[in-house]
Amino acid sequence: MKRWCGPVALAALACGACGDAGGDRLELPLELAGSDATLVQSGGWEIQLTRAELAFGPLYLCAGEKAGELCDVAKAEWVDSAVVNALDPQGHKVGALHGTAGETRSFMYDLGIVSMLTQKQPLVLDSAERLDGASVVVEGTARRDDIGYPFALKLAIAQGPDTEVGVPVVRKKLTDEFEHTLAEGQRLRLQFDATTWVEDIDFQAIYDEAGCTGTCEEQTPTGDTQAARALRNSLLVRFRPAFLWR
Repeated sequence: MKRWCGPVALAALACGACGDAGGDRLELPLELAGSDATLVQSGGWEIQLTRAELAFGPLYLCAGEKAGELCDVAKAEWVDSAVVNALDPQGHKVGALHGTAGETRSFMYDLGIVSMLTQKQPLVLDSAERLDGASVVVEGTARRDDIGYPFALKLAIAQGPDTEVGVPVVRKKLTDEFEHTLAEGQRLRLQFDATTWVEDIDFQAIYDEAGCTGTCEEQTPTGDTQAARALRNSLLVRFRPAFLWR
């Protein structure tokens, strides 16, 4: 998977630019699914999620153990994107991985916004456009004892000019366990757990910043807030979807 050079790369990759990395050509169905977990404890607060949508894709599987710029040839790829409802455990087919049979040892993907070498601004794909330009939207209610408030978080996640431009924003870490042999007749389901996205958010700080007592009106932290940094870090670094091969 060469670095994104521009919109023409979308068409080129869709036509099979992953190249011949050896093995038979494959087309493996891809499903995205959430989970039925909607309740999480965070810093003494009970968080009930009512909405958790993520713009996911494109996705690349690489032969080497380290994804990123070194993944010159993708073993398999899905160059589209889709919105996954992370509160819906039902799997939904969104397309197919195209590639070749054999070992894959790493992955990388974007969250609906693609960084390219040929333009300063990232390319916002249809999935992110459906979320008003965001990669993720999370809504719910935070409660502790007899106080609480509804909240709504929205965040766009993409490579910036001061980071590694032209490669997907999320890549397998060396500590992630990931290895699979691609073969005919398989399909892949990616399972997302939205409760892990909000575990590190300081909901007490949001409440204190609102300056209210008892139940507050809806809070929508924006800009460079702790909530935004925690949500971004969760999606980029801490948590990954489960790769379920069937």
